[in-house]
Parts: sequence; structure tokens; C-alpha cells
Amino acid sequence: MAKNRGNSQQALVEAQLNAWNGLLRYMIHDLTTPLVSIRMSAQAVSRLLPELAAPDSSLSLIPEKAEGGAATSLDSMLSKALPTIEAEVGEILKRFNGIKVYMEEFTQVVLHATEFISICTYVEELLRCYPFKDQGERARIRVNIAPDFKCKAMGRFMHDLLTNLVHNALFAIERAGKGHLEIFAEHGENMNILHVRDTGAGVLKDRLPEMFRRYFSLQGGEIRAGLGFCRLIFLYLGGDITCASVAGEYTDFSIKFPALIERA
Repeated sequence: MAKNRGNSQQALVEAQLNAWNGLLRYMIHDLTTPLVSIRMSAQAVSRLLPELAAPDSSLSLIPEKAEGGAATSLDSMLSKALPTIEAEVGEILKRFNGIKVYMEEFTQVVLHATEFISICTYVEELLRCYPFKDQGERARIRVNIAPDFKCKAMGRFMHDLLTNLVHNALFAIERAGKGHLEIFAEHGENMNILHVRDTGAGVLKDRLPEMFRRYFSLQGGEIRAGLGFCRLIFLYLGGDITCASVAGEYTDFSIKFPALIERA
């Protein structure tokens, strides 16, 4: 009976993931076309701007009585507006493409993952690559993963998840002016748990549900999965992501992995 419930939950989450994937592809496709048109129009007007702004041009939009003053005004206005439009549209298209690439990679690497990797390997990579402000910030992190355990290899997805959690934890510590960050493992017969726990500012109880509502975030100009999307992934894989917190005391994220194979 329990197995049937597990299969039903996995099927439900898989359907949700597929729906999100399809919806995102539909949105990106339908919004990209008009945005590209807007950008091309802005580029075309930019190229014609000198002639459009010239009072004696056959293409001029300036009435003859306006003479040089109006032409200067139009030239100034368009010169500022068009590059802004082009840049903003370009940034939106860049984000759309980032989500598309992320979803393609997620489908191939996460949903169809067949390899396993040590959780300690992920944590070591995180600490090696994370852009700490200084040695003092690095010294606030304590790691204790013993014994190690293995989980499905999830590539960039797992790295992004841990990076986001560490970033948020260090920010909470800085905001509180106190605390440290612990990354440690908890082992069980059916589930292994990786904790990312800080003793910084904490989170108000009524704000906890909001932490899992964002499906994507933008950090350093790159698209990353938000906690809501990450939790959906772990539910699909038979695990979960939960958060416990007390304002002013601590925040503890528990990343739960099915204990499907022997510990390393």
C-alpha cells in the first residue's frame, strides 16, 4: 500500500514537472517572437535616427516650423530611449534562453540520471568554487559529513541548490551580526539528510511558505532553480526539501535523499 502511495506521488510530481516544462517552453516561444521584433525595430530606428532627426530629410518626422530645436529634442530623446529598449529586450531574451537551457539540462541530467556521486564531493566542490568575501566568511562554515553517503548525480542542479542555500545562510549571518553555518549529514535506513543550518537572523514563521514559491531566480546574471522547483525535483526522486527556523536563532534546511544504495 505504501509503495502504491509512493508511486502515485512520484507520478503526480512527474506530471507537474512535465507541465512546468511544457508551460515554460510555450511561454518562451510565444514571448520571444514579439520581443525579437521590438528589438529589431529599435535597431532599425537607431540606424535611421540621423536621417529621421534631420529637418531637411524626406524621412523627417519634424515639422519644418520646428527647425533645429525640435530636431535636437527628438534626436536626444530617441538616442536615450532606443539603446535602453534594445538592452532591456536583450536581457529578457537572455533570461528566457537561460531558462530554456536549464530545463533541457535538467531533463537530461536530473530526471534521467543513472550515476551516483558522493555527497561529500558536492560539498567539497561548493567550498572550492564559492566566491567567499574573505577568509573570515569561509571560517564561519563548519562541515561534518561522516560517514559519507551517495546520491543521484545531478550536476549543475545540485551545485546551484547548495550555492543558493550557502549564499542565503551567509547573508542571514551578516544581517544578524552573529552566528555560523553548519553543513552536516544525518543517516537513516530509508533517508539520508544533508543539513545546511545557520545560526543567523532566522525566518519569521509566516514567511517560511514563501521560500518555496519561487521557481527560478537570477544570480550573477545566471538563471538558477528556485527552492520551489528544487523541492519538486526532490519529491520526484523520492526525497524532499524542508525548512525549520526560529526568528533570531537559526534556519535549518534539510535536503532529504532516498537511501537507495550502500553508504560510501
